[in-house]
Amino acid sequence: MKKWWFLFFFTFQDVNGQIEKLPFEVLVEGNLELQHSRNAMLSAEREAYEVFNKFNDVKKFKINCSLYRPTGTNLSQQICMPAFEADLQAGHAREFLDSYRAFMDPTTPETSQVPTGVPFQNRTQYDRKKYKLKIKEIAEMHPEFLKALIHYADKKKEFEESLNLMNKNK
Repeated sequence: MKKWWFLFFFTFQDVNGQIEKLPFEVLVEGNLELQHSRNAMLSAEREAYEVFNKFNDVKKFKINCSLYRPTGTNLSQQICMPAFEADLQAGHAREFLDSYRAFMDPTTPETSQVPTGVPFQNRTQYDRKKYKLKIKEIAEMHPEFLKALIHYADKKKEFEESLNLMNKNK
């Protein structure tokens, strides 16, 4: 367990016009092992998909990983998805935004309806089946990819065990 100590000074003016500086101490205790375990898991996931992309010959099945920060947190999350899902998700967002703009536009005829949309996940079922078959095919033909998947699964298990241990010790 590492400890970090921070000392801040707050400057304020009291009712008599006197300027005062008050020290404010903060002691932070943290376990970097959990962060290292999480980083190792995320890295192993990216590496596994890089190996997949090396052997994959179907453009829409290329897997891209990116980091994003959900609203309300500074902890970034990694999202990995095939190109066909990313394209459908972006298209769905565009369609919804366009229908919302049309709905809100006062010059649009009254026949406009409240924006609705079919979740993009429903549109991916056909491609998702072919995608899973492609993953299976590459795993069977290229032991390097299977080895990378197993390495990722091991790192994920290590991280989850570390997280459970930390939660038990609270």
